[in-house]
Amino acid sequence: MPVILPRCAVVIIAPLVAIMKEQTERLNKFGFKATYIGRDGIEEEDILNGRFDFIFGSPESVVGEKKWTNILSDYGQRLKLIVVDEAHTVVQWGMESKTDEAFREMYSHIGELKSVRPDIQFLALTATSAPTKRRKIMKSLCFKANAKVICDSPDRKKY
Repeated sequence: MPVILPRCAVVIIAPLVAIMKEQTERLNKFGFKATYIGRDGIEEEDILNGRFDFIFGSPESVVGEKKWTNILSDYGQRLKLIVVDEAHTVVQWGMESKTDEAFREMYSHIGELKSVRPDIQFLALTATSAPTKRRKIMKSLCFKANAKVICDSPDRKKY
């Protein structure tokens, strides 16, 4: 995104620090400024001041901690996209079942970010969701009924 629109920011909600670490390293190698919430206390001020193109965070931080939720507003027009990576976790981890409590309840609250920034596009990515689960994810994330759904096989060709 920042390649196409310089000085833009993307917030990515991811379930695991290992994913955040891997993705920030990859993005930094490509010349982007990427970090994740909790990576380094020194970077916290830089995140708040908008010095990164890509900011990764868990739902517990982005949704559950006011200072991180506030960056969605503080970034103003610079913020162009909120991504929910591994979106199947919204249903698998964020919702209670008849027998179990939610493993990570904040996943069920990610859709509330739409009320903070209704003008921002949301993108949910998953490679492991059947149509029924996709509908639950879309409902939890407050997607509109006419939201675009792109399905492709996660199988990669071996070279």
